[in-house]
Amino acid sequence: MYVAAALDSATPDKTRGRLDRLFEYHLVNELYHGRYRCHELIREQSRLLAAGEPAAERAAAKRRLLDYYLHTARAADAYLARRTAAARMPDGTVVPAHGPAFATRQEALAWMTGEQPNLQAAVGTTASPEHIGYAGAIAATMHGFLRTEGYLDQARTLFGTVISAADACGDRLRLADALTDLGDIQRAAGDYEAAARNLAAALTLYRADGTGLREEGTVLVILGGVQYTIADFPAAASSLTAALKLFRDHGDRLGEVTALDYLGTLQQAQGDYPASRISLTTALELCVTVGHDIAEASVRNHLGVVQLATGDYRAAASSEERAIALFNAQGDRRGEATARNNLAAVQIATGNYAEAARNLTKAMELYQNLGIRHGEANVLNHLGMVRHVTGDYEAAIKCQALAMKLYRRMGDPLGQADALNYMGAAQRDAGKFRAAEQNLTRALTLYRAGDDSASAVIALNNQGELRLATARISDARASYAEALAVLDDIESPAEKARALEGIGRCHLSTGETAAAASFLRQAREIYAALGSPRADRIDLLLRDHGL
Repeated sequence: MYVAAALDSATPDKTRGRLDRLFEYHLVNELYHGRYRCHELIREQSRLLAAGEPAAERAAAKRRLLDYYLHTARAADAYLARRTAAARMPDGTVVPAHGPAFATRQEALAWMTGEQPNLQAAVGTTASPEHIGYAGAIAATMHGFLRTEGYLDQARTLFGTVISAADACGDRLRLADALTDLGDIQRAAGDYEAAARNLAAALTLYRADGTGLREEGTVLVILGGVQYTIADFPAAASSLTAALKLFRDHGDRLGEVTALDYLGTLQQAQGDYPASRISLTTALELCVTVGHDIAEASVRNHLGVVQLATGDYRAAASSEERAIALFNAQGDRRGEATARNNLAAVQIATGNYAEAARNLTKAMELYQNLGIRHGEANVLNHLGMVRHVTGDYEAAIKCQALAMKLYRRMGDPLGQADALNYMGAAQRDAGKFRAAEQNLTRALTLYRAGDDSASAVIALNNQGELRLATARISDARASYAEALAVLDDIESPAEKARALEGIGRCHLSTGETAAAASFLRQAREIYAALGSPRADRIDLLLRDHGL
């Protein structure tokens, strides 16, 4: 109804009356309250009649329609986007006199969902020098919705249209805007090479212009995320640090939160947990002033990963549960899936395998509905871990093999390393020792190439357990000792306990009971402090050997 009012330059009440009369004569159908559609024959006749109207009137009506769609989409996007750089507006745009008011994210999401085909059609009809400003701005306001709701194919087409039009018109800034949005969509879809290429092109255009510093910060954050995923940690750190400075220089608090969130995630992956905690805690404090629930949910989600890695399981579970509640309340299915996946990792660590499987099943359903392959691979990794610890080794191996294929297809080396690492652990316990040795060695090679020391420690401990199981005691002790050496610089109590337990078991196998008891008791103390079920296992081992 508001669209018809904008076209006719009339009030909603007057427009409603006219539409009711058309409905009485069966010239329109009311799909549901306030939304009308013509039969195709009526629509075609309407086009013919409109073509006979004066060109100036048709142009004015089209302009009113575009103004309505642009400003209403912009109002909806305020609830859906995390970035702070507003869509670049065309010259001479007029705020419509009437339109829907959005009081919640759910209302904005419902409107954007219903109007998506019309918005995309509006962009398609404005890809010309005369209307390129509308094409770029409407597409930009749709970015957050399309990415969050998983309309990735539609987004590629949409931004591809704007890129072609902006390039043909010589509009370099709108070209940069569309390249940025397309790069972010490609990143979400796991097409990292194309994403990096388009983001680099956008960065070049912004820097050549010299006026889009906030936009440059947005590009750097997204590019840093791509570089992190493909394990180029130095480049990611450089991009994210530069983005953080740009946002701070411009007083952009939400941008600062986003940069700190990404930076904290990178620091966590590098095993620098103290720095990661500082970045994420600072971001969380800023969220209070920004008042952005989705940003807060993202930060809490990543903080939970750090808390899990450092053995604070209760805090980790609390962070992930709060993130799930915030994402769910805002209708952010992608964020909810990620937080459920991470909560499952906490539940695996604490032995709550049934709840972990429930959360992973829900996360997989969400990711599949959104078409997010990287998320599916992450869930498969954790689902394989659940199958492993519950004794279904073949199912675990199958999960990791599927994850490996997805990671390889997307070009994620550290994801591949994770799949190889956990696949090797399952193969070890299934008695497939040769395959386990090969996969654990490959995982270590990838972790070391990507400077991922925290994950390398897990692989070293898995390797130690494999070598201990095959009576290669000296080699097993070397793996555990290397893990402990790395742990001097990394705060990972669970893995430290595993390495200590492994060395203790090596001593037991060679009859060195006094040394074994010392290492095993150190491990048990850490496990008990973590609330890990492994503490009971060591108690049993000590009793069985009279220690």
